[in-house]
Amino acid sequence: MENTEKETMDLVAHVPAELEELVPWFMGNMKETLESIQSALEKRDLETVREIGHDMKGVGKSYGFAGISNIGAAIETAAKKDDEESLKRGVSDFSFYMKNVKIASGDH
Repeated sequence: MENTEKETMDLVAHVPAELEELVPWFMGNMKETLESIQSALEKRDLETVREIGHDMKGVGKSYGFAGISNIGAAIETAAKKDDEESLKRGVSDFSFYMKNVKIASGDH
């Protein structure tokens, strides 16, 4: 994602009211996920990267974080294709998202 695309990235998570108390846990887990992806990439363990991306794709929207699902899907696809540039971009996008996402609480 180019910088201009990052500027238009959806940085608002719409968390369902019944999941609000889980947000701190979820965000902590996603920070660990980012570290795991970075570690796996350093080892060129693309299967682990693909699996993590797949998991992100599945879990993000469940907690109201559509951006995590979208980024996870991109990481999964890039790992399947062994596309190093797209993997770097995916990790960069994930890091940017985690630093900038805002939480919109309640049902929307």
